[in-house]
Amino acid sequence: MKNISKNDVTVSLVPIDGERYLFKPIKPGETIKVKVERNTALVINNTSNQNVSVELLVNGDLGLSMGYDK
Repeated sequence: MKNISKNDVTVSLVPIDGERYLFKPIKPGETIKVKVERNTALVINNTSNQNVSVELLVNGDLGLSMGYDK
């Protein structure tokens, strides 16, 4: 995942049967690799009041869905 924005984003992992935990804050231009275990959601959180963008390269099980929360 690469943060292609001018603002930080945070990434959380949320297991279906557990609580959300912070994985890592991502700085503008920073690229990270994330392994997401089965039955776990990856949440990308925009903490600024401006739009942000990320690039994703996804491998493995591609049973994906997206949701938006304002």
